[in-house]
Amino acid sequence: MRSNRDEFPPKVRQAVALRAQYRCSFPGCPRVTVGPSDESPMGVARVGVAAHIHAASPGGKRYLENMTAEQRTSIDNAIWMCVEHSVLIDQDEVTYPAEKLREWKRQHEARAVAELRGTSPQQTEMSDAQDLIALGPELVVTGDLAGGSGSVWQLRLEHFVSGDLQSLIRFGEAFEELKPADRYVLVNSLGDGRVLARPPTWRRSDEGHLLVQVEVMERFPRKRAQELGTDLAIGSDRGGLFQGGRFTTVSGVQALPQKIRLCLWNQRGESPFHSDFGSRLGEYYHLFGQTPWLDRLIKLEMIRLASVPYRQSSPPQEYTPFQCVDRVISVELLADEPTKQWMPSRVQLDVVGLGRWTDDILLFIPQNPPPVMSRI
Repeated sequence: MRSNRDEFPPKVRQAVALRAQYRCSFPGCPRVTVGPSDESPMGVARVGVAAHIHAASPGGKRYLENMTAEQRTSIDNAIWMCVEHSVLIDQDEVTYPAEKLREWKRQHEARAVAELRGTSPQQTEMSDAQDLIALGPELVVTGDLAGGSGSVWQLRLEHFVSGDLQSLIRFGEAFEELKPADRYVLVNSLGDGRVLARPPTWRRSDEGHLLVQVEVMERFPRKRAQELGTDLAIGSDRGGLFQGGRFTTVSGVQALPQKIRLCLWNQRGESPFHSDFGSRLGEYYHLFGQTPWLDRLIKLEMIRLASVPYRQSSPPQEYTPFQCVDRVISVELLADEPTKQWMPSRVQLDVVGLGRWTDDILLFIPQNPPPVMSRI
């Protein structure tokens, strides 16, 4: 029997918890809502919940009948709380109206941002070495590259941003059934990534860290920027440019900025003919907009587009979407939020044939990004 409650999907629950640093958003509550459990060496105890600002079902506190199910289960309607305070706010909507809960959430996340950036007394800013690592499309984890020899890399993982240990296990079990474009490791601190040759293996260190070993394939070759082919010139409105009554074209080095923009502007899953092509910027912004995670996730996505080959069926060919980008050095967002779906950014890349290359790029952030189906 189907429940009449509109529950948050797992990605929303995990995102709102991360944005709150797994701490209760009730003012003055010092409670951390996740920690080790004595049940087993890998046991984790959780005492936090993604609470609904507007109730999940009719009759609940602050329920709005005119909200759609999509709005009711979105991250905008979620606030992270310890179990005790989540029960408390659902006892009295006069004392705890929706406007107050949204303000608590805003203030709590603002404090988390300040701590993460090191601008508050509690400095928890991640170092360059302690950055994001992705294993396939479902797993994003904070960690670092601990060592390696030849084609074998050793990763030390700390905290899951997307996915969990079960996702890592499923990634290994389903590895042979995955598309080649979904078998990869990306390392933000390197600005680079590789396709995996075999499923990852993992173990716990004596200190409790998750140690993952991956075997990677040879680095996919890139072309020189001067060898980029001819394309129609595209304007910032995603339409063609005219000059003298004709469409204009770009090629070689002049095509590089457009190549980067088009790969980022197209959302993965948007095209029914090329479902694996494009970026996940819309999805990441929807979950992590206006947090310090966002620029790191965008950098991670650019690394994927620079290093993981895309297989085109017609005509059959294989190439990295960015084609000539050797490494992604940095991504800097120049605004807190997009204006009319456009977010200004500054990217710094190592480009084959040019060396270090910097450009200001408008990122397209769709209001309703296409759903990204689980691939595991």
